[in-house]
Amino acid sequence: MNDSLTASTDVTDTARIAGVYYSTVTDPVTGCVLQSNSITYTPGGGGNASIGLRLGTNPNKGSFLLQFYMSTTANTSIELYDIFGNRVYEAQYPDFSGSFAKNIDVLNLASGLYVLRIIHGNDTYHTNVIIAK
Repeated sequence: MNDSLTASTDVTDTARIAGVYYSTVTDPVTGCVLQSNSITYTPGGGGNASIGLRLGTNPNKGSFLLQFYMSTTANTSIELYDIFGNRVYEAQYPDFSGSFAKNIDVLNLASGLYVLRIIHGNDTYHTNVIIAK
């Protein structure tokens, strides 16, 4: 039986960032809460797009928001390298999966071009970070 929803919003959401999405509806009279089935969205295109890799402000002054989504569980490291290949930042996340959103603070670094590397299991992702003070 196809019943239309009374007071439905006719809202369509479009996922742009990799992650797990679902809808939650609360009945205003009873307070009953219902959650839809979850949908995992992974952008196509491979590489950085496949994990929804996003940097907040770039160029930045040594602080930026890093976001990505990993659909599998694996040891994950985040590394930042200067143009000479020196690792200037590293963070480890054992058995990581899901959404990652963290502010990376490297305020002590000089202005310049840096390479951000994310290693998740056997997969590696790269993007450039520009610090301009």
